[in-house]
Amino acid sequence: VSGRTVRGIEAFGRRTAWAQDMMVVDAIRRINLPMARLSLRIAGRVDDASRRLSQRVTRPVAAKAGAKAARGAKTVVSRARRASRRAGAAA
Repeated sequence: VSGRTVRGIEAFGRRTAWAQDMMVVDAIRRINLPMARLSLRIAGRVDDASRRLSQRVTRPVAAKAGAKAARGAKTVVSRARRASRRAGAAA
């Protein structure tokens, strides 16, 4: 399997070798590398944030703090519901 994969990559390289010296391809390559690095950094940050969020969610919460959070969540939902009703009435 690996031999076929290597032969396929080599064949693809031969077929696209003509594009190596093209100015347009070189310019796109120069633009794509920094964009790929930026995309990788953003993905890394998203991964770190989601990992931290998962850790926060899985931590045990004291009963009192849990009750306060539940009340706060209800308040947020109530406000959002009121805002959506107002928006619907205005439309």
